[in-house]
Amino acid sequence: MMQAMGSKTIPYMRKVAGLDAIEEAVERSSEMNRPVICSYGLGLFSTTTMAALSILGYVAQATARTRAELLVPAGGQAGTSLVYPQAYETVKSAYDSEGRIEDFKPQNIRFVSEKQFAWAAAQIGMIHEGNVGAAIFTGLYGPEQQALAEEAKSVGSIVIVNGELRNLCVTACLADYVLIGEEHLAAGAYLSKDPVQIGSIRGQDWGKLIAVAAIIIGVLAKLIGFDFLTPLLKL
Repeated sequence: MMQAMGSKTIPYMRKVAGLDAIEEAVERSSEMNRPVICSYGLGLFSTTTMAALSILGYVAQATARTRAELLVPAGGQAGTSLVYPQAYETVKSAYDSEGRIEDFKPQNIRFVSEKQFAWAAAQIGMIHEGNVGAAIFTGLYGPEQQALAEEAKSVGSIVIVNGELRNLCVTACLADYVLIGEEHLAAGAYLSKDPVQIGSIRGQDWGKLIAVAAIIIGVLAKLIGFDFLTPLLKL
């Protein structure tokens, strides 16, 4: 990270198709005069929800530039009313940063319900009624993610989802793009192209590689009777 701070060069990150497709999906919706729905899930202030809010900000900037209408459903469980103001300000700031604050529609940032399936049903209604051109579902979800993706596909939307492990086998069949594992968590760094954030991601990757290498070396050493790792772990 310190190296990234002292350099103007953006560290390399591999391409993530699901994140690269966001701009195309929003532009396509704008050309067809169809809205974009972007949900940040039903989580509270967790790492996954914060990553989803970063994606929401990027989507809001894209809709501001292309003049596509943006729908943001909020809620899903008790306590999500605390996350709603953050989502509202994220979208508002995105429109302001693009110089399109006059296009910001507060009524489209909707807190619908703290009940999970009422929240999901409201989104299905928004998708069907609005005939959305792009559907972006990131953050935490339960089984309702499958129904949302299916409804979005039924109206011809480009569907981008966060691949929850429990839903992955189904959503992978329904969605056009799936963010798997840390692709979702690294979205803020990937989309912002901020060298410091990307440098932080690379630092974490190196830490994981070192940990895996230590485990492999420790196991091999144990097999040949040279157990040096166990005493170190006891420190």
